[in-house]
Amino acid sequence: MIRLKNVVKNFENTEVIKNISIDFEKGKFYCLIGESGCGKTTLMKLVNKLIELSSGEILIDDKNINDYNPVLLRQKIGYVIQKVGLFPHMTIGENIEIVPSILKWDKKKAKERALELLELMDLDETYYTRYPEELSGGQQQRIGIARALAINPDIILMDEPFSALDPITRENLQDELISLQEKLKKTIIFVTHDMDEALKLADKIAILKEGKILQFDTPENILNRPKNSFVEYFIGNDRLWKTPEMLLVKDIMKTKIPMVLETAHIAKAYEKMKNYEIDAVFVVKNIGKNKQIQGIITKKLIFHRRDMLNENTKITDLMYTKFISLSERENLLDVLNKIRDVKLKIFPVNDDDGNLIGAITPSNLLNVISDITPSIAEVN
Repeated sequence: MIRLKNVVKNFENTEVIKNISIDFEKGKFYCLIGESGCGKTTLMKLVNKLIELSSGEILIDDKNINDYNPVLLRQKIGYVIQKVGLFPHMTIGENIEIVPSILKWDKKKAKERALELLELMDLDETYYTRYPEELSGGQQQRIGIARALAINPDIILMDEPFSALDPITRENLQDELISLQEKLKKTIIFVTHDMDEALKLADKIAILKEGKILQFDTPENILNRPKNSFVEYFIGNDRLWKTPEMLLVKDIMKTKIPMVLETAHIAKAYEKMKNYEIDAVFVVKNIGKNKQIQGIITKKLIFHRRDMLNENTKITDLMYTKFISLSERENLLDVLNKIRDVKLKIFPVNDDDGNLIGAITPSNLLNVISDITPSIAEVN
């Protein structure tokens, strides 16, 4: 774990980092994002003492970084920068082996590690003897990542590593980094100015402004519950529409839902629909904590089957038993795909135990879509 406690950094008379406290858990991917000059790169550089603190503490695995030898500290932390920083007069193998050679690794061991990393970066062993100028920008950045991993550090710091690359190469490297992180489970702190990149990569995102962290949360929570108007502006009003997979059913469902017991009379179901101003109710076994849905009954169904209604008619005789249920963890894209060709337009939402906790209806779907779709004025 990396823990920052009341961290302050001053440059001359300017306070660049303002009393920040934040924890980075082991094995997670974090993005620091904000406008230029907000302090994100400075905050990252404080972690490996490329810049000294003005006040506060930074702990790595409960040990203050001031108690580390700076050289040993930086051996514990891999570092990848935007311009890669490969030495042009050295081969790719020699570039990857820089830190192992400083640590007096056996040459055979260092080469084996370099070749292992080339394979991890999806580059064959012929790259070992090539020079940086023979590689594309994306390939050079892969070598930069390989070099950072050479001695298998627990922590990787990445300062806008993909920002100078073309969009296709950048997206490919993002995908590769996600795959790499799934295998290696490093603690990664990644500085970016691109919100799409942060949403794609991070377990948690810290949004900075003027040296302060405005919100530190999961991508889903930042999208669904921006803390203030700046965060909302920064992520973009139409961001959810661009990334509907980030909007979960649990965030958009109705939680006040009409329901009746399977033993209730038809009149009770109709009364519920009238009171809730809705055209359907859920039929359940019990109204307690664990509500298992048995079926759905609608006004239309009651009207069309009115000829068979009498005092002995049970709700279970009329209700729909074939319906689509949604999980609270599904996203908006899943929902839109699921309901496309379904006639019954109310969808119960269940928790992980199969208990009824909410509903999705056409009206609340339309409300959500209108909220996250940019207006004509915004588009133009």
